[in-house]
Amino acid sequence: MRGLILGTAFCFLFVAMLSGCSGGSTPLQEEQRDISGMAPIQVLCAAAYEGQLDEVKNLLAADPSLINAKGELGRTALHAAAGGGQSGIVDYLLSQGADPTITDEDGNSPASAALEFAHTGIAKTLREAEVKALEAGGAAAPAAPPAQ
Repeated sequence: MRGLILGTAFCFLFVAMLSGCSGGSTPLQEEQRDISGMAPIQVLCAAAYEGQLDEVKNLLAADPSLINAKGELGRTALHAAAGGGQSGIVDYLLSQGADPTITDEDGNSPASAALEFAHTGIAKTLREAEVKALEAGGAAAPAAPPAQ
């Protein structure tokens, strides 16, 4: 069982590093590390990158401040979901007030993360959300869930 937990922790840490969300947590989030030793922002980014919608919802319900929290490279869960090609997660995060205009340390937006991995549909959604946010004078307000 311990090997499974350590293997899972390694997997999440690896995904968090890929998504650019390793480290960078606040002191409060540091105190809230899970069993794997990962801070909540790392777990959220890994879940967003992997398309684990229920986990993303649970983490945000437990700590809504994570919606625009930045990891070590200045990336948010929205960056991770966009880079991972997870359109359902992107839509959910936007509906919960994720800011599509936040840039990472290199000046890349979530839309840029989507384009980096050729997720053009997600990039279009994020560019439209950026325009709405900028027209509204700043960060995006929570939007209605996308029509199914």
